[in-house]
Amino acid sequence: MTYYGTESDGTIYFSERLGSDAWTDASSTDRVKALKQSTRIIDNMKFVGLKLDEDQEHQFPRGDDETVPEDIEFATYEIAIALLDGFDPNSAVEDAVVTSEAFSDVKVTYDRNNAMIWKSVGIPNITAWNYLSKYILNPGAMKLSRVS
Repeated sequence: MTYYGTESDGTIYFSERLGSDAWTDASSTDRVKALKQSTRIIDNMKFVGLKLDEDQEHQFPRGDDETVPEDIEFATYEIAIALLDGFDPNSAVEDAVVTSEAFSDVKVTYDRNNAMIWKSVGIPNITAWNYLSKYILNPGAMKLSRVS
């Protein structure tokens, strides 16, 4: 397994979801790339429990589970469609900390102490975060703070 879920299950998932053009319009190659990148984003998080097999490639399955939870697959699809639609995890942290913007005289204010938790770890939206958060080790404690 090189990523969570499957391209065909992703297609089924998006057939029942509004706003799925980024998935349906993407090539199979790009869908797989997005699923792989989504899996890497997920695997960089700290989860409750231990891997089922310490030598397994990815973070899931964990504990006594022998399969990847459906919620993890759904989160993978949600992150993948955001990537296909132009979401950039590298700029997400910057976007998460903007507290105000102005057009005239160009003013932007950042509050790096109050970044949205999910964006600060590269998750594009609250839907994907909700699928993931129940598996994350103490998600409420995940707060990024900038120290000068």
